[in-house]
Amino acid sequence: MTMNLRQIEAFLAVFEEGTFSAGAARLKVSQPTVSKLINALERGLGYKLFRRSGARVAPTDQGFALYREMTRVKRGFDFLLHQARDLKGQGDGGGRLVVGAGSALCGTLAPRLIARFRARYPDAHVTLEADGARYLIEQHVSGTIDVFLETSTTHSTAFNAGAGAVATERFAEGEVVCVLPANHRLAAKTVVAFAELADEPYVGITSSVGSRREIDDRLAREAKAPARLVAEASTPAAACSLVGQGVGVTMVSDLSALTAGAGDRRCGFVCRPMRPAVGYAVGIAVSPAARNAQLAEAFRRMTLEEGPALHRALVASIGGMR
Repeated sequence: MTMNLRQIEAFLAVFEEGTFSAGAARLKVSQPTVSKLINALERGLGYKLFRRSGARVAPTDQGFALYREMTRVKRGFDFLLHQARDLKGQGDGGGRLVVGAGSALCGTLAPRLIARFRARYPDAHVTLEADGARYLIEQHVSGTIDVFLETSTTHSTAFNAGAGAVATERFAEGEVVCVLPANHRLAAKTVVAFAELADEPYVGITSSVGSRREIDDRLAREAKAPARLVAEASTPAAACSLVGQGVGVTMVSDLSALTAGAGDRRCGFVCRPMRPAVGYAVGIAVSPAARNAQLAEAFRRMTLEEGPALHRALVASIGGMR
């Protein structure tokens, strides 16, 4: 059988809107046109996609299954359309750029870098992809993400999320901070030593494999009694939220603490520098499969030029929470 894009659009519109009339309104066509497209699609497939009940429709089991597949096809088509449009903008500062950033950066440094970049290249269309490190690395390697921004321990020049490694160019460095409930006994101190966290209830972070291991090793070496793992969170910001509720203490990058709302009295936690210090680096990498290599390279150059100062300003703003 043959299936065309209009039939796919009609099916998705009716499925998501719940009626033929609402689906037609979304597509800006008549209801009979949508009915004809759906009927033709059903005839070609040899089974019904919807059960009619008055004006409302409900998907059949086959309709549900087809919807999942069609949404993938539609996303692929939209992606292809973006690529085709990008070809027009290449070479004149236009085009589309996808920047992937981890949790510590997507709410802090990455938006500021993108704002600076848009000021230089107002015709560029920039998408900020904020997700877990494993997903971002996979998308970076495939070229779906053009530029990758992430933090890593200062002992490594590559960010590793288990699924693979991405070599990055460092352009800024910061420190891990101890996040404490606001009424904690150590909140009055200006710095917190690892040894002072002996037997403290500890909130771990499941997604930060590298930094989590380094912090756990420090706790084991420096504290007379190891911290007690009482809870875990999938992101540093979520771990900070648990600390704000008095669950325990945690250790995250200063940027992660800022993302979680550090400095706002309502957050319920305070941050203190750690001693011995645990550092992190912020790095950038351009995908070898970037769709618009010229635009991605321009973003890289700008980041290396302006990123250090932007990072310093962000870290300085955290001073009020210490």
